[in-house]
Amino acid sequence: MVYFNGALVVVVFLQFVWMIRQENWMRRNVEIAKDSADAAVNASKPFLFPRAINTESLHPKGPIPDGTKHIPGVSFIFENYGATPGIVREVRADLFLSEAGDEIPSVPVIADLTMRRHDALIIIPGNTYWDDAVKNARSVIDCDFRTLTTEELRQVIAEADTINSGYRRFFLIGRIIYNNFFGIQTTHMFCLKLRAHGFQAIRGGNTYNSITREKIPA
Repeated sequence: MVYFNGALVVVVFLQFVWMIRQENWMRRNVEIAKDSADAAVNASKPFLFPRAINTESLHPKGPIPDGTKHIPGVSFIFENYGATPGIVREVRADLFLSEAGDEIPSVPVIADLTMRRHDALIIIPGNTYWDDAVKNARSVIDCDFRTLTTEELRQVIAEADTINSGYRRFFLIGRIIYNNFFGIQTTHMFCLKLRAHGFQAIRGGNTYNSITREKIPA
């Protein structure tokens, strides 16, 4: 009887150990499944990024006679590099001219940036040709800047023919807010360095370029 009870205790103990292992195994599988689901959702989220499509109006071509004035402008779209549509809620952006060389203008107060769009706009994913993106996405936004003086124009015209860091640069700084079908709202700050011949590049690091996500406000 003693041996029987001892064996029973061992069996119960082994069952208990097996149940714990089974529970841990199930927990790990649930966590793996959750991580996989989260990764799938993250991979499916929209990612909207600005792209200048017309920088020809940044400055006039050729020599600049005394007394010449010009209002620079640029058009840009948002391309969706994600896998699901992004629903734009707000776009603010302005052109800025650096004081010297590659020096980036100070971070602007977002509320002071010009509102470029505040109505809903759905931008679908896909590598769309620029003409189609402009036509179908309707996300072209014209930015303007204060009138440049003759001296400023000569500085930016010279910039078009050289990469010397002594010349002044244009920067497109802004913010886009967009929602997705997963109930998440994304706020994306961006800063692009522009040149009239089409060059553009991200500048300013995390201070000027950031992405935050939160639940869509009620």
